[in-house]
Amino acid sequence: MAGELDAALRSLQHPGSAPLSAHELDYLSKQAGAGTDEVLAQWDPVDEQHRHTVAVASSIKDLVASSLSRTQAAQQLGVDPSGISRRIHEDALWSFKVGSRLRIPSWQFAGNALLPGLAEIVAAIPDDAHPLDIAAMMTSPHEFIDGHTPAQWLAAGRDPGAIVSMIEDFDRW
Repeated sequence: MAGELDAALRSLQHPGSAPLSAHELDYLSKQAGAGTDEVLAQWDPVDEQHRHTVAVASSIKDLVASSLSRTQAAQQLGVDPSGISRRIHEDALWSFKVGSRLRIPSWQFAGNALLPGLAEIVAAIPDDAHPLDIAAMMTSPHEFIDGHTPAQWLAAGRDPGAIVSMIEDFDRW
C-alpha cells in the first residue's frame, strides 16, 4: 500500500507550492496588512510543501478507503463482478486504479443502485482526470446546483446535464 500511495503522490501534477520570490514577499509585506511580517517571517516553503504532501496523502488514503473493490461493488448492486467490469468498460461506472487494482468510488451509488444519470457523468469525465479531483467535485456542494453536491443532485433524480456542464468546465476550476 505504501508503494501505491507513493506512486499516486508522484502522479499529481502540482504536488507543492513554489517558494515566494523576494519581490512577492516584499509585496505581501507592504500590502497584506497588520501582522503580515510576522506570518511571512515564520513561513517556510519546505514546511508548506510538507503540509501539502501530508494533506494529499490523507485525501488519497480516504478516497481509497471509501471506494469499493469490484467484488464489493458487485455485492452492493447484487450482480456478478463481471457485470461491474462490463459497466466500467461501457463507461456506465467510473473507476480508478491503485497499483493494479480497480477501485470504484462510493459516490456513484445510491443505496443498492447506481445514481440516476451516472452513465452521462462517467462519459463526460476526462481520461486524464485525477481521482481526487473527481471525488472533490462530486462530493462538494456547488452554488451552480443550489448548494447540493453533484451526487445529491443526481440521487434526487435531477438533470445530469447540469453536472455534465460542470465536468466540461472542469479545467477552469
